[in-house]
Amino acid sequence: MGYAFISYSTKNQKAADVICDLLKKHDIATWMAPGDMPAGSKYSRAINQAIIECSCFLLILSSDSQDSIWVRKELECAYSYRKSILPIRIGPVALNDEFKFYIGAKRVLTMPKADEDPEKVMKFLKRIHTATMADDGGMHDMFARQTSTQGIDYWKYWRRDDDVIPQPVGNAVVFGSYPFFQDGREKDILWDILKTDGDRALVLSRYGLDAQPFSAEKDKVWENSSLRRWLNDVFYNDAFYDLQKEAILETLVLPDSDPEYGTNAGAACKDKLFVLSKREIESYRLSKEDLCCKASEYAIARGGFAWEGSGCCLWWLRTAGNGNNQMSYINAAGKYSSKYALAQRDEVCVRPAMWIDLSRLERQSNGIDLGKMILEP
Repeated sequence: MGYAFISYSTKNQKAADVICDLLKKHDIATWMAPGDMPAGSKYSRAINQAIIECSCFLLILSSDSQDSIWVRKELECAYSYRKSILPIRIGPVALNDEFKFYIGAKRVLTMPKADEDPEKVMKFLKRIHTATMADDGGMHDMFARQTSTQGIDYWKYWRRDDDVIPQPVGNAVVFGSYPFFQDGREKDILWDILKTDGDRALVLSRYGLDAQPFSAEKDKVWENSSLRRWLNDVFYNDAFYDLQKEAILETLVLPDSDPEYGTNAGAACKDKLFVLSKREIESYRLSKEDLCCKASEYAIARGGFAWEGSGCCLWWLRTAGNGNNQMSYINAAGKYSSKYALAQRDEVCVRPAMWIDLSRLERQSNGIDLGKMILEP
């Protein structure tokens, strides 16, 4: 089990001490400044490292903590490192806009009183204990042993915000996050590795992540499509934080046209994110199982088509179809089609692809794991 980082205003020192003592008495490890800071360490560096290594972030929530510049910095740090944030209210407080942004609709715990019902106290402790166990992977030791090798814990890199246990996967990487559920809750993105070249790997999202038209206007090719702009701007900034972006490589994306029609496919361009072409699918020998792609709940809620029986979706390729306003796609049966897909169709899903630097994923920057390989169980 990991430890809980306690963030508080010095004006709430007594309440923080009470919570810290309560947790320790029930074998929940904690980290709280200044007592747990290494001797001679720089304050900001020690705080940052402690947040990076914690299993969950306990925010002592009060009007004083909202006014504390240190609490705000610690909260921002925990949010950027994607830590599980658990607010503990110690009195009446109205959230300001900044705290609303960081903790939103998270369930807020109320600090139990000394004479509180023992059952309520145990529920309070159980919630914190669960948070420290979940982020540490300790709740899923058995499954982790089945789905990891070389000490890599799959569960640690999958956002556990639902009760669905993902199945063991083959060679893949978990990297970035994006809305997955119908209500917009996010899940870490699972990418299949299609090809490796030294430290470089071409990856394709396992699911159809969103529904987007290939282009909002007629006569568009990949080079000037709205889908290209969306992937390399909106999706790129929504799905990845800054350190992860450093692992995404810019690559030359070649135009592709169905040889049967020879439709204009535009010029080559450099992108970080793109959709595959017909030639790439053939080159990487993707099977029917690889091509039959399920759409996320979020993509379906956004208008994406999914076959009722299998849940498989349509997904875009960048190969020009049989007319200047038609693009190729993979249908719900996992078959290639170059007909009848107008570029403006908004029920076709998107499976982003990109080249990433695997050496950056295995490397830690300031103690932050950028992503992890999921190997064959």
